[in-house]
Amino acid sequence: MKKGNTRGAAKAAAEAISKIMGLGLVFGAANASTDMIKDTLYGRPIKRDELFEDNLWRLAGINRYIVNKARREGPAKATLEMLLPPTAIFDRGWQDISAIVGDGEYKGAMLQGTPLDMVYWKYLGGLDKIQDSK
Repeated sequence: MKKGNTRGAAKAAAEAISKIMGLGLVFGAANASTDMIKDTLYGRPIKRDELFEDNLWRLAGINRYIVNKARREGPAKATLEMLLPPTAIFDRGWQDISAIVGDGEYKGAMLQGTPLDMVYWKYLGGLDKIQDSK
């Protein structure tokens, strides 16, 4: 003979299983160890390692560089750096123009980090500078 609310119990069990599966998915994506998952499920205190924390931040779209920058310089600067576009192209362009117009040595800063970097090394004296320094 049936006793109790079987429909409500089945619904509660389904919700609990979906929550456990979601928690397991997050821990799995964050590369958590089995012991860490079991300790969390049993309510024991856990010792988070650096790899786990880095992977949790990565799941939120924040890389390790931004986390370390926030620790060093504060969260506001790290957030601005993460949201604003990079300015290296303008800085490198200014260095090149200053070197060409002024008396400085042209170092091909604008080409660094691009496929045109080989132009600097082959035709603008990059290899010659290495041989001269030996």
